[in-house]
Amino acid sequence: MDGLPLFKSSKLQLWPILGMFTEIHKSGLFQIALLSGEQKLSPLAEYLKDFIDDMKKNFVNGIKVSGQLYHIKLAAFICDSPARSFLKGVKGHEGYNACERCIQGDWDGKKVIFPDMDAPLRTDLGFNNMQDAAHHHILSPLCELNVGLVSQFVLDYMHLVCLGVVRKLMSLDRGSSENKAS
Repeated sequence: MDGLPLFKSSKLQLWPILGMFTEIHKSGLFQIALLSGEQKLSPLAEYLKDFIDDMKKNFVNGIKVSGQLYHIKLAAFICDSPARSFLKGVKGHEGYNACERCIQGDWDGKKVIFPDMDAPLRTDLGFNNMQDAAHHHILSPLCELNVGLVSQFVLDYMHLVCLGVVRKLMSLDRGSSENKAS
């Protein structure tokens, strides 16, 4: 799930929900829903309502493909960092209490840092009970599906590594090179 801008001259975005059957060999991706809007789809509960209703029904009844009945289980949600925080109703990846795997986030005078390597871990139950109120904006409508809103959301490599740690290390290295040159 993610918002995809269509044109540079317009704010119009598409928000696809894609799926894949892991038990059916070579099933490939398929479209579950496709919505559009000029901003992040709001309210979130309205955006996800049909998806949640269909998933609840399919959890109970299963789904027939080529005459074979399959039981449905959500294995994972795969989104980039901004879409993930939007769908979960939590702070963005650069905010206080934003870590999706542990409970921490401090200000060092210049930026938000996550210094504690032994911080308490987030759990699905703690997330659903909104134990860390500073982490949440809203109770995500996805809670209705009884899926792991911590354990079943995959962290994305692009934002966390390529645009996060690696970019930060490169800027630190560039800064030290500039200091040596002067």
